[in-house]
Amino acid sequence: MSKFDEKEIRHKLEIISQIKPTSQSTGRALEKVRRALISEEERDSNTNLWSKFKKSRVTRLAAAAVIIMAIGILIFPHRPAERTKPPEVLEVTKSPADLLTVASLSIAYRRGGIVEVERQCDEAIEKLGRRETKVSIQELFTEFNGT
Repeated sequence: MSKFDEKEIRHKLEIISQIKPTSQSTGRALEKVRRALISEEERDSNTNLWSKFKKSRVTRLAAAAVIIMAIGILIFPHRPAERTKPPEVLEVTKSPADLLTVASLSIAYRRGGIVEVERQCDEAIEKLGRRETKVSIQELFTEFNGT
């Protein structure tokens, strides 16, 4: 069983219970307990916030994530997308051949779809003038080769 005899333990507890402390020793003991409780409360209230973070790995990771996000926001502030007008296209007089190139028609299509392509073709026809419906092969060769 245990090292101590149960009867012996009871006998010593009875002796201790019969001791009557003086009022001075009781007051000193109560004062020591009060000081200990107050200093413990002060230690708890004065604990550093960072020391609480250092205790838990999750709180350290969360704090690091918040700091990184704050730095990111400061470096790359969120700006709402500003709706700016597309740059105005200056009306430049183009030759009819330039109006009907693939690049020119492609740009016109991106600018306004098929309606813009038709408008550009009409503008080229206006500048060139209408042709006869029948064109000879000799006229085509002359026009394409320039001779």
